Amino acid sequence: MKKSILLLLALLITPLFIFADSETEFDVTKCYDTAKSSEELNACASEDYAQADQKLNQVYTKLIEQIKGNINPDAIEQSDTAIETLNRLVASEKAWILYRDTQCNFEGTVMIGGEGESVVITGCLSRLTKERAKILEESIIQPKIEY
Repeated sequence: MKKSILLLLALLITPLFIFADSETEFDVTKCYDTAKSSEELNACASEDYAQADQKLNQVYTKLIEQIKGNINPDAIEQSDTAIETLNRLVASEKAWILYRDTQCNFEGTVMIGGEGESVVITGCLSRLTKERAKILEESIIQPKIEY
């Protein structure tokens, strides 16, 4: 039974490896491969999520700074557009956080009440956070947003 639970968890978290960041020292694949208990799996998922969240915060901050850089009191129309863009980004992030948390709690129901529930939820948080960072990062590709 324990082996089947670990196998199910491994299958559920496999999509995380698609988004693995090779620049970090933490190797989530190796961590999961060597984990021997639910606690160790949860530690792997938690570290992966912590790194994904840190990356998202860096990207989000960079994007905010880029948008704020377009606020110019001498160019009112440009500033108004930048302020509206900033407001929409903040609203989008708030809505995304609500979606992420709700979706991951739902995904956790595959192991509801079991030892692996938190691993599934944390793995989902990590996966969706990496996807969000990538989406926001694509908005930064240009040297400066022009309005």
